[in-house]
Amino acid sequence: MLASGSAVTAADPLWGAAARRLKDASEVFIFGYSMPAADEKARDLLFGNLSREATINIYCRSTGEEIAREFRCHGFGRVNSFPEIGFEASPN
Repeated sequence: MLASGSAVTAADPLWGAAARRLKDASEVFIFGYSMPAADEKARDLLFGNLSREATINIYCRSTGEEIAREFRCHGFGRVNSFPEIGFEASPN
């Protein structure tokens, strides 16, 4: 359901498909995505559609623990952070 005044975009069917898939997911992997507060749509998609029983695996060196805390605060019990593995620093 769109909020009053929201415009429909070409990406809306993709967001809807992602929401349906997330509802069925038992395990999710987040690689190198810092989940910035400004990315409200993606955050709402994850927090609002994943089962609280799903296992969340986070691979983000710089913010992995912070993201894990956010998932726990949203009622997720199976949250794993792997700060030693991430994509922020690439080898030279």
